[in-house]
Amino acid sequence: MATEVTQKPPPEADGGAQLPLWRRRAPLIAAAVYVLATVVLVAARGKILLSRDVVLLWLMGGLLILSVNNPGRWVRGMIFDWLPFVLFLFAYDYARSIADNTGWT
Repeated sequence: MATEVTQKPPPEADGGAQLPLWRRRAPLIAAAVYVLATVVLVAARGKILLSRDVVLLWLMGGLLILSVNNPGRWVRGMIFDWLPFVLFLFAYDYARSIADNTGWT
């Protein structure tokens, strides 16, 4: 006789109603910390840093906030969605530095 196996749906399937309060509030808390860190950094430096590496780190931090309850989704998103784009931008910067040093335009 075959036994029927039932799987319990993940807690996120019902909109997070069964998650503890701190876990439901984690993205909001992380967003507040992110904004506070940005304000403190800009106030301490007196300007916004716009180099590609700094912008990439802040962008990755912002995306991490959106998936703080599921970090595996964040890693997959970074690798498959963003890594090709980021590699292209860094390759472009590298190629531009070669062009500047050789005199070729």
